[in-house]
Amino acid sequence: MHRFQPTRASPPIRTSALSTSSRTEPSVAVAPELQHLSPEDIDILDAVIDRAGPSATTFFKIFKAYSDVLKERGLDPQEVVYYGKLLKLGNLKGKDWGEKWRKVKDQASLSPGTPLQSFQSETDVNHPFLSQTQAGLSENSYDTPINERNQPTSWIPESKREILSRADTRIPTRRRGPTDFFPQPFQGDTMDMSSISAARPPSKALAFEMDSTVASEDVGNLSPVPPSYKSTALTKPTSRLVPPKASSHLNSNMAMSRNPNMPKDQKKSINPDDVWKNIQMERDEKAADKFREDKLVRRYIEMWRQGLSWILTTHKQVAEARDKIDLKTYMQRWQNRVNIRIVAENELVNQFQRRNLKKFFKIWQARLRQRRQAAWRNDMRNKMKTVKMLSDNRVMKEAWEKWRLLQLSRRADKHYRSTLLVRHHGRWKGRLIVLDNLDVIADDFAEHVYLRSLQHFWNVWKQATSLRGDQRIITRKVDCRVMTTAFDLWRKRIAQARLSDKFRDGMILKRTMQKWKRTQTNLKLLERRADKHLARQDDLLCRAIIRIWRARMRGKKYEDFRSRQDLQNAWKKWLAKIASNNARMDVAVVHFNRTDNRLVGSTIARWRQVLQTHRNAHAYAVSYDKDRLRAKMLLLWRLRLREQAQSAKVARWANRFFATRRAWNVWVLAMEERKRQERLKLWNLSKVEKIMKGKSDIVMTSGNGFIDDISSLARSNEAD
Repeated sequence: MHRFQPTRASPPIRTSALSTSSRTEPSVAVAPELQHLSPEDIDILDAVIDRAGPSATTFFKIFKAYSDVLKERGLDPQEVVYYGKLLKLGNLKGKDWGEKWRKVKDQASLSPGTPLQSFQSETDVNHPFLSQTQAGLSENSYDTPINERNQPTSWIPESKREILSRADTRIPTRRRGPTDFFPQPFQGDTMDMSSISAARPPSKALAFEMDSTVASEDVGNLSPVPPSYKSTALTKPTSRLVPPKASSHLNSNMAMSRNPNMPKDQKKSINPDDVWKNIQMERDEKAADKFREDKLVRRYIEMWRQGLSWILTTHKQVAEARDKIDLKTYMQRWQNRVNIRIVAENELVNQFQRRNLKKFFKIWQARLRQRRQAAWRNDMRNKMKTVKMLSDNRVMKEAWEKWRLLQLSRRADKHYRSTLLVRHHGRWKGRLIVLDNLDVIADDFAEHVYLRSLQHFWNVWKQATSLRGDQRIITRKVDCRVMTTAFDLWRKRIAQARLSDKFRDGMILKRTMQKWKRTQTNLKLLERRADKHLARQDDLLCRAIIRIWRARMRGKKYEDFRSRQDLQNAWKKWLAKIASNNARMDVAVVHFNRTDNRLVGSTIARWRQVLQTHRNAHAYAVSYDKDRLRAKMLLLWRLRLREQAQSAKVARWANRFFATRRAWNVWVLAMEERKRQERLKLWNLSKVEKIMKGKSDIVMTSGNGFIDDISSLARSNEAD
């Protein structure tokens, strides 16, 4: 940071350290989140990359695989550690995620395996120099190598050791705060800054030891979870100052040692003991100067380490805040895109559901129409069956009436014959009674005349008796001859009458059967014509229905084909759009990695404007298509309504025409039947008249024998 300006730079780094650090430093800079990965972290990240595929280029697949791996391993889905590592991995350069992860693993294998817990701060580690100063300074600790410091020294006076040990034990320790980064003046130190600048630098061994100590302390203070901006509290440095007595003693010794230009005569007069004391004091002063310089170096190095840790902490917090803000913005953009995609998919699903609903509604209408047509056909068949049954019943009734009339005519003829016989028998009885009465009257007259003309007629009787005998013989012969001739004639006429009756009955039966057959033939022809007409009507109706069904099925197939074609085109366009969006996302990611925020913001703003224009155009196209489809369907509905109205008018006219024709045919049949009944009555009357005339002639010519036959026939009829 620009605020941290130490007054003294850190000691220079040795060339050997630079060479080793350059050898172990990775070729590509890796984020701190991807350094010092544990085997568990590497296992989880390997599982995520394997699940998404090493050739994955988009973050969406990685995020999906990351969610699946968390669910499988039972981890908290709200944790963000691995998510941050994946984000940092995505920011690296590489062709795909597999290549980026291989680079990170290669760098992790090259980095040293020392854990972070091994790096501890200065306050937690017993520095060898501090242990030496706390245990008492020795000559070997400053003039001998590092590996010989622990050897005991016997030439330093014990008074000096006690002073130095008291100085070390009296140094107060406190925690450094943020304000202790700058050097503070020594408490109780009377030396000026010129003496500090004139001090001798430390030896090589001590510098190397301090460098390694500072490096270890610097790395140890780094924490994987930095504190927040407001809670940054650093430890205050421990002020290791020399007590006032020791400092005054050291100053006096240094003042004495800083007069090298002493007169030669005085040097010559110096005692060897004094020389030895001066040498010993000079050594003590050198040790004190070295101790002071080491303390200053340690203080400035501690200040530099704390400043560096503060800088790293603030940089890490700023990076985390920036990552959080970037993650939040990316998540918001991703959420917006997901919401837009969900809305688009919901719109597609709604359109698909509406289209399916229309299709199912049309299918339901077609099935309802088919059911209505089937019901209408069944109703028409039932009506035709009813009409046929009524016509059959009417024909049966007419045949039954004809048969009943024939039976009645036969019974009337038989009754007429019986009544005629009874009438003739009564007349014959009357005439016979008259004849019997004439015999009685003649007998009475003969008895009255006999008394008067007995004698007169006795002779005449004798003559008449002889004549009567001859007359009887002649009359009998004549009567026999007349009777034989009359009986022969009667039998001939009876045979002729019976033959004529049989012929007449046969002719009547033949004519009746011919008329019945003709009537049946006409009825069958009418039924056939009606069946043919109904079959023709059904055939025409079926053909019309089949034509309509074929047209509708063709239209439906065409609509299905159009819908499938539209769906395929929409699917292809959607896939192309998804591919283009993915390509744009990849290009946008590459472009985002290559460009700055201002250019990305302007590009996204321009993209949003173009997307808004496309959405407006799409919404306008959808509304225009809906309006056009609505108008087209309304026009089609009007045309079909007009066709149905016209067909309904034609159906009503045809129904009225067929009903009128059926009524006319029924009326014509009724009139023909009435005419036949009238002709039958006239024919029956003429037949009865002929029979009466023939019977009267037979009765008048048959004589007594015929009367006897008639009486016998009457008795037989009465007996029957």
